[in-house]
Amino acid sequence: MSEDTLTWQNVMNDVVDSRVCAALKDQIIEKTAISENNQITLKLSQTQELPHGQMVLSIEHNYELRSLRSESVSFEVRHYLDDHLVSAKTGLPKFERVEIGSTNYSGSELMRKIKDGGFSVTLDLPPGSEGSIPVRTARREVIYVPGSYNLIMNQLCAGVTINLDQVPAGIVASVRGPHSKAVPIRTDAIFDNFQEEVLLPGQGFDFRFKPELATAATPISVAPPRAVHGYFIEVDSPTAGANVHDGDYIKGTAHLPPDSFLWLFVGGAATYGCWRSLGAGVDVKGNLTWEVRGLYGRAADTGSFEIYAIVVDRGTHDDLLLSAARAGLSGKSMDLPRPIDDTFVTRIPVTKPAIQLDRFNVERRGAVLADRRVRGGDRRNRQAG
Repeated sequence: MSEDTLTWQNVMNDVVDSRVCAALKDQIIEKTAISENNQITLKLSQTQELPHGQMVLSIEHNYELRSLRSESVSFEVRHYLDDHLVSAKTGLPKFERVEIGSTNYSGSELMRKIKDGGFSVTLDLPPGSEGSIPVRTARREVIYVPGSYNLIMNQLCAGVTINLDQVPAGIVASVRGPHSKAVPIRTDAIFDNFQEEVLLPGQGFDFRFKPELATAATPISVAPPRAVHGYFIEVDSPTAGANVHDGDYIKGTAHLPPDSFLWLFVGGAATYGCWRSLGAGVDVKGNLTWEVRGLYGRAADTGSFEIYAIVVDRGTHDDLLLSAARAGLSGKSMDLPRPIDDTFVTRIPVTKPAIQLDRFNVERRGAVLADRRVRGGDRRNRQAG
């Protein structure tokens, strides 16, 4: 280890927690390459070979790979398919091609480089001052619509432009970056809001696709929205992986099929697999929005939770009303219901931080002390009387 590295590490240890320092070193300082001038092109298309609610998303990701060192370094280029959703009829997901420098991987040669849904090639990068190596990738994935697709960066990434080349009529698209809210993207403009940003390994973009909601110029209480293209359920807040607190609102949008009902459940590892409904069904407003105040277990329960938004039929809805009433009286867990269709289930993993436990204890201790003071005052008053 060089003297400069030791000096930097000593300074950082004095400023931040050693664990944070180690993470910074692993995620930034020790990285040997960066992808520059990233260009992401998306095409969303329908095909009769996929069931209703599924579409094909084609992604081209092109960039320049540059070394961050003054000498030649060995670097592993990695790209992964989102292979949890597989279509045997279309043979998707799959890489169409990968080009690295002057080498074009396709056909059987490309297949030999893929293992467990991931493409991997190790190459020698020249010193950063001597230029970069162009990397061109093309893949096709199966996604749900409405739904989302996450494109995660495996290395440091600087400068990103996004081009939505094609999307079916009636479908709107948006993108959420590591530090931004969801922003609409259109086919008639290149999106360059992330051109000046640097992404860390593990960060990326959340591309969302959903039916277009026509808006009216007058308030929704006066004029309802026009026809909506298709049914959907979406949770807008909190997002996956977010920290949550009791009392925070869970918000989203939904367009439900006739005679169906939306229910929200909270549970997971923090409650040892127990599930509780948030209310007796969710009221979807005329403008297709909904919100429910979140309650994550008991005040002392912290850790990993999951939010499930599930659309059920009338019979299941009636059964849930009875189950919710009994659970409210006995404190028992409820079973997650069967949805009307697998596309009408949305799962959001969240975390309730342990700091909320401290707040619970402080509030409870304050209430107990106040109650003791009141009771002590009552006894003194009775004795004086």
